[in-house]
Amino acid sequence: MSLIIQNKQTNKYINHKANSDSGGSRVSCLATGFYPRHINLTLFRDGQPVSDHEITGGDLLPNADGTYQMRKSLEISAADKHKYTCSVTHLSLDNKQDITLGNEHHIGAAVPFVCVICVVLAIAIWMRRQGRQKTRGMP
Repeated sequence: MSLIIQNKQTNKYINHKANSDSGGSRVSCLATGFYPRHINLTLFRDGQPVSDHEITGGDLLPNADGTYQMRKSLEISAADKHKYTCSVTHLSLDNKQDITLGNEHHIGAAVPFVCVICVVLAIAIWMRRQGRQKTRGMP
C-alpha cells in the first residue's frame, strides 16, 4: 500500500511493503522531483526520530530531469504496531510536510478474510444455480 501526496514541485511517498524473506516488512520514505538538492527527510516512529543506524538509504540521487530524489527505509517486524511518519522540509515547500502511515498498514490481515468470503459467496451462487437447473429438468 502506498500513501501519496503530490506537491507541484516535490513528490513525497511513504510506503509499507511486506518482506517475505524475514517475515517482517519495510517502511520506506521517498522524496523525488525536488530542486535544489538540499532536503531534510526524517522518518519518525511514534513521533520520535528513528536513529540513523536503523535506517538504510538516505543518499541523494539525481533524476534524469535535473531534479533529485532521496529514500530512507526501515525494516520492521511483522508484529510492529507503531505509527510511522515521514517528514520532509525543502525550499520548494511552503512549510514542513508530514505523511503518516499508521495502523492502517496492517490491512493485509483482512485480505485472507475477504478472499474466504468471496469463495463462500461464489460456492453459494454456484449451488443455487445448480439447484435451479435440477428443478427445471424435473418433469
